[in-house]
Amino acid sequence: QSIIAIAVGFVCQFSADLFGYVAPFDIAAGIYVIMIVFILIQWTENYGDKEASSTTSFITAFQILRNDSRIVLVGLITAFFEVTIYIYAIEWTPALEDARKWTIHEPLPLGIMFATFMVTLNFISQ
Repeated sequence: QSIIAIAVGFVCQFSADLFGYVAPFDIAAGIYVIMIVFILIQWTENYGDKEASSTTSFITAFQILRNDSRIVLVGLITAFFEVTIYIYAIEWTPALEDARKWTIHEPLPLGIMFATFMVTLNFISQ
């Protein structure tokens, strides 16, 4: 995943340099449409156990969660990590733009910076 994130950072920067800062969002929308078509064609519905009622399925799932607290802990850790990353992703661009005003007068290469963050995250997680 991190290799893909690194590549996406470079692709976004390249497209923003060529076509403006909206181009990465346009590319994302195009990929989104392509993936919707792929999913509609390739994926089949998983109906689960047709003999069990939904109430029975929820009770079984709750019992599994109650009996193995590690599942809940993994869910909480993942949620807190994702919230942290989300807050960081929302706040880092305005912070960098404010700092840029005092130092350089060129647009920030946000795609390259994102790719660099992903490279660092990849090395840290190894």
